[in-house]
Amino acid sequence: MFAAALAAFIATFNETFLNVGFTRIMADFNIGVSAVQWLATAYILGAAVMTPTAGFFIRRFTTKPLYLITTSTWIIGGIITATAPNFAVLLIGRVIQSVGTGLLVPIGMMIVLTVAPRPRLGTFMGLMGAMTTLGPSIAILASGMILEFSSWRALCWAFTILAVICVHHRHDHRVQHL
Repeated sequence: MFAAALAAFIATFNETFLNVGFTRIMADFNIGVSAVQWLATAYILGAAVMTPTAGFFIRRFTTKPLYLITTSTWIIGGIITATAPNFAVLLIGRVIQSVGTGLLVPIGMMIVLTVAPRPRLGTFMGLMGAMTTLGPSIAILASGMILEFSSWRALCWAFTILAVICVHHRHDHRVQHL
């Protein structure tokens, strides 16, 4: 349950986390606002396209491999964004990350519906809802603090570390029943 809530938080956290660094990204890659906004637009579009496909994947794969594959897209996308030599590669990394986000929120809800005790289902669904709304709110503050002391690439590395923690926590013996 904790792994599902953490994944929901991190998924939505990443939606707005990089946005605070757009000014620095524009300067580093010598691009304008109309180009940099594609980092947010493509991310949201990618997640929106993947969300309705979650049902297909949930029916075809068991939870553990599906969870690991989708969280791995965050790590792969995070490494690509952190090391991007140009804007096109940065954009590709964001789209790869969006795949995990689009799938993990519905997968997290499915995990809650599957393992939550029926009398506490509302509490756990509320927790999942809180995690998905807290993510973007906290992301703005966290990214601002990181940018105060480092570059926009540090944001990408910070997210990648969070994704690794999410994958690692999933392997913790206490959450193997997911």
